[in-house]
Amino acid sequence: MQINAPRGGRPDANGGADKFHEDLNEKFDFAGTSRNQYVNAMYNTQCSMILDDFLYLGGDLVAKDLEKLKENGITHVINCAADYSANYCEKDGIKYLPFHLKDHVRENIECCFY
Repeated sequence: MQINAPRGGRPDANGGADKFHEDLNEKFDFAGTSRNQYVNAMYNTQCSMILDDFLYLGGDLVAKDLEKLKENGITHVINCAADYSANYCEKDGIKYLPFHLKDHVRENIECCFY
């Protein structure tokens, strides 16, 4: 399911977000689930446009979805979690730039900018 999302990844005001939440609510098992797990499930499959038709942001599930990459015209991936997330679509022609970074406040990412 694709939500029209402007920069910043926020759902549009034309009901796209409401329809998405309705569909997710029908499929999601709330028993024993925290709000964070629900929110994570909601955004794990989103490919958010950051810069118009140029830069997208997505998680591991998006990275595994070759069709989603192709429908958004994605040909190159900067994999910032190469220890966790493989270069899934490399054999299908997607080019990768892997970084072995940790999702932590103390992770020094200066080495990525040289």
